[in-house]
Order: sequence, then structure tokens, then C-alpha cells
Amino acid sequence: MAAAKKPAGSARAAASIPQLAWHQIRAAPVILVSGPEDFLAERASRLLRDALREQDPSLEVHDLRADAYAPGELITLASPSLFGEPRLLRVDAAATMNDAFLEEALEYIAAPADEVVVLIRHGGGVRGKKLLDAIRQGTGGGIEIVCAALTRDSDRADFAAAEFRHAGRPIAPAALRALVSAFTDDLAELAGACQQLLADTDSEITEQTVQKYYGGRVEVNSFAVADAAIAGQHGEALGLLRHALATGADPVPMVAAFAMKLRTMAKVGGTRGSGGQVASQLGLAPWQVDRARRDLQGWTEEGLGRAILMAAETDAAVKGAQRETFFEIDDLRFAAWFSWMTPLLTALSSFLVAVLRAASAAALSPEATASLVRRMAVLSSLLTALLRSCALRLVLMRLICDLMFATWMLSSRGTVCLCGRGGVPVRCEHRGEIPSRIPCRKREGFLTRKPTAYVTRCGARSATQRSAARPAAWENVTKCLLAPSRRSPPPRPTRR
Repeated sequence: MAAAKKPAGSARAAASIPQLAWHQIRAAPVILVSGPEDFLAERASRLLRDALREQDPSLEVHDLRADAYAPGELITLASPSLFGEPRLLRVDAAATMNDAFLEEALEYIAAPADEVVVLIRHGGGVRGKKLLDAIRQGTGGGIEIVCAALTRDSDRADFAAAEFRHAGRPIAPAALRALVSAFTDDLAELAGACQQLLADTDSEITEQTVQKYYGGRVEVNSFAVADAAIAGQHGEALGLLRHALATGADPVPMVAAFAMKLRTMAKVGGTRGSGGQVASQLGLAPWQVDRARRDLQGWTEEGLGRAILMAAETDAAVKGAQRETFFEIDDLRFAAWFSWMTPLLTALSSFLVAVLRAASAAALSPEATASLVRRMAVLSSLLTALLRSCALRLVLMRLICDLMFATWMLSSRGTVCLCGRGGVPVRCEHRGEIPSRIPCRKREGFLTRKPTAYVTRCGARSATQRSAARPAAWENVTKCLLAPSRRSPPPRPTRR
């Protein structure tokens, strides 16, 4: 595991108790867990709990908060119990402790209870300094677990390597670098990625394995965007900027990173001499001078001046001088996008014009004409074959239409006997012939309506008119029913 880092400070330097790393935690009457790295502090607390519970499964665990402490809680929980079970008291938020906890904690560490372990988590600050100094001077016989922040990539690489070494699994150096570069902000996420790789793979962890799991993950900061943009990598800079804005990055430090790099480039641009001499003259570090000289390659004085003016306008805009902050960042991004895309669009336009002209010239050539004739001949043969395959369906459709029209014309000429023995049209004195069919009785089941129903369908409007027309209709129907079986044209009814 990574070794503990001792923060600077007179009180920390004068400590007379052991200062251990988070993975070296052990039982003691009083344990001070200091440092800003909450993930390491939580891991240390979990390791201590598991170790004590392994020694005695009847361990009791109690959690307290120093900022919401009620008087008497610590003394009550630390007092001996009836059965003498071991106890672990975990005190959180000691950096914002109240006065009641400070007084009782000072009293407790002067005479700690037996079979009780008190773990105090202090994230940093001057609150409770009296209690911290007393613990570090050896009061209570405690130890200190230092959870320093892992800010450098080398520290994170050591942490990840220790994770795999503790699990007994090898990892390639390139895979370790790729894994650390994918998680540069949150140590808890880096630890979770290590545990996932350990759980999902059985052999050595290679760079291909890390790329498979976390190849698309990008941790973006302000200087990464500025470095890519100043180096002329416009596509990468736009992608990083979009990713940073989508993940909630603040535009103000991003613009500040641009402005700082541009100012350094402007200072170094007109100087001569070695990096050390220029650094001493300008009040910069030698590596900053070397980096600025590398960034100046490809820049002109006019371009650098325009970039500085744009950075100044954008800085004022994101700080509230103009519209919304993210709108100004979008404007800056679109400006970079259009400046990058203009040569590409020009080249594409020329290419499209050339392609269209070449296509027009090729269409008028004899080869294109011959190809068109061949395609038309193939299409004609295909259409002919399609129509021939549908010939039977077309004949059936024509027959159905002929039958429909013939039936309509036959029914519109008068009454026809359905059995083929002739029929008699029914007439009335008001409308004349009624276009309907009166079936013959000689075929069973065809006489389904009375003749009066047909007479009623005429244009007679009153009961007197209908009664006058009814005898003539009945007489004609009777003649039809008693007609001989030979086929003869129906007699014409007499008009009354």
C-alpha cells in the first residue's frame, strides 16, 4: 500500500504517537483519522471494524456526530455493559464539533475505558485543535491514521498498484497508466474500477482490457482544453470542451486557463536567452518558459493578439458582463468550429462541383447512351414478363366487370321470371312500369312477397290512388303465375 504522507505543521511534526497509513490501522483506545481524503478514511474505519469483529463477533458499533453531539452520549456509550462486550465508537464530523463534544472528549481521553475503541474522524481545519494536540501528544495512548489527498498521478498509480498487489493479480504498466488517466478526479471511482477489473478478469490485466472497459471515459480539466486548443488540435479541443460543459464544469476557470497560457506566451514571445535566464527575468518557472516556447510554434503576432482580445471579452462575459455564461462559451466554441470548418467546407464545395461536372460530361458520352439503351431493354423485358404473368387475373377482372354491367342492364328493362318462364312487368296508372322482379310460383321458394308490396312501391301518394291501382297489378300477376310452360315473350299489360 502507499505510504502515509505527513502534512506540514508544527503540531503534526511534534506528534509523539505513531502516524500510520490507512491500511495499517489497528486497535487502540483512541484513534485519530486525519486528512481530507474521505474515501481512505472510510476504508480505514471499515478495516478496523472487520478486524475487531473477527476477534470478537459480539462487537457493538455506535456512530456519533460531533457537530450534533448531545451532552453525555460519549460517556453513556463508553460505560461498561452488563456482559462486557467490546465496543467501537465512531465519531464523524469532528472538524465542526460543538463545545459539548470538545469538553467531554478531553475528559474521556484522559481516562479511556477498557474494551472500548474510539475513532475520531477530523477532515482538517482549526476547529478542535486543542483535542487534536492532546491526542498527538500521547494522551489516551492513541494512534493517528493519516489520509492525505492523492493529488499527483504517481500517488494514484501507487494506490491502484497496491490494490492489485493486495489481491495477488498482475497488471501491465501500460494498463495501469491507462486506468489512472481515466480516473483523475475521484479516488473512489478509481478504486471501484480496480475492483471491477479484479472481479471480471482471471488472467493478467492488459491495456486492451482497460480500453475495453474504460476506453471512452475522459476526465477533462481546464488546462487540458486550453492545451489542445493552443496546440492547434481543434477537433480534440472541441470534444474536450463539450465533454467538460456536459459534465458540469465551470466556464470561469476554463477561460482563466486560456488567458493565463496566452499571457505567458505573450511574455515569452519577445525574449531571448536560456530558459533559466528568461524565467528569472519574468518571474516564471523554467518549465513554464519551455512550455510557452513550444506553444508559440505556429502562432503569429497578429493571431496571438486576436486570441488575447477574444479571451478578455469572453472572460468579462462569463463573469456577468453580457449574456448567460454558457451562451458565451457556446459562442466561443462555435467560432472555433467555424474557423476550423471553413477550409474543409471550401474543399468539399469544390469537390462537389467537380463531381457534378464530371457526371454531366459522362452522361452525354456514347458509352452512357449505350448503357441507357441496354437498361431500357432490360426494363422492357421485365415489364412484359410481369404483364404476361398477370394475364389470367386481368381476364377474370374483365369477365367480372362484363357480368356486372350485363346484370344491371337486364334488371333495368322490366320484370323477368327467375325460373326462365317469363315475367310480367307491373304497372300503375301514376308512374308506369316499376323496375322490379316478380318471381314465378312454378319454382319453389321464389314467391316471397305479396303483389301489393310492388304496387305500393309506385308513385301513388294517397290511399285512393293505391286502391285503384291494386286490381290491375293483381290481374297481371295472376296471368304470370298461370302462364304456360313454353317459353314465349311476356304479354304486354293493357293500360287502364
